[in-house]
Amino acid sequence: MPIYFQVIRNNFLRLNTVGYFHCYYTGYGQLGNPEYLNTLKNTFNNTGILKLKQARNKVVDILLNDIPRVLEDTGIEEKKELV
Repeated sequence: MPIYFQVIRNNFLRLNTVGYFHCYYTGYGQLGNPEYLNTLKNTFNNTGILKLKQARNKVVDILLNDIPRVLEDTGIEEKKELV
């Protein structure tokens, strides 16, 4: 489930801004950490294509689950027309 946060208006923002994120980053190799982010970062450019695709698929699954919830939470209705 997406986690809600708000950035309060300041010298750079005229209005309060709402944001969402899926989970906390607790640290590389830590229990419960979203390691797919480290996989996608591919720091040393040595991650195999299969592992990269699995990490990508994890992000796609999260987005497909979270985006409808954010739309519902914000009251934004999905448009049914093709772009």
